[in-house]
Amino acid sequence: MDGIVCYCFKRYLNKIDPNNSLCLNKYSIEKYFIGDIVRKLNDTKVPDLLPFGYLVGDNCKVRIVLKDDYENLDSLTFETLTPKYLLEDYLSILEKNRLVAINSSQKFGKTYLMRKMAQFLSKK
Repeated sequence: MDGIVCYCFKRYLNKIDPNNSLCLNKYSIEKYFIGDIVRKLNDTKVPDLLPFGYLVGDNCKVRIVLKDDYENLDSLTFETLTPKYLLEDYLSILEKNRLVAINSSQKFGKTYLMRKMAQFLSKK
């Protein structure tokens, strides 16, 4: 089950980030939901059914949750589609100086990026 979810996530990442500039991989996954169950990656507890046994009726969704703590910026990287090394730089500058200036053309997503970074730091 873990292998199937990791494979699907890897294929999805190849479509949205073919050059792997976001630095996301299968180790970015914290847990996933299949139907009504929650499973952490490489969990030793074996599920009762095969993966497709949980996808019945209205529960036909697989939801992946990425790591989201201060050491792992995977969730923030995926939400903003900003490379992880840039986010690390922005966050370190923001913590030191309490101020970051980002200059670019219109409709680049500067406000969205700053809002997501503020939410991330407020969780800390």
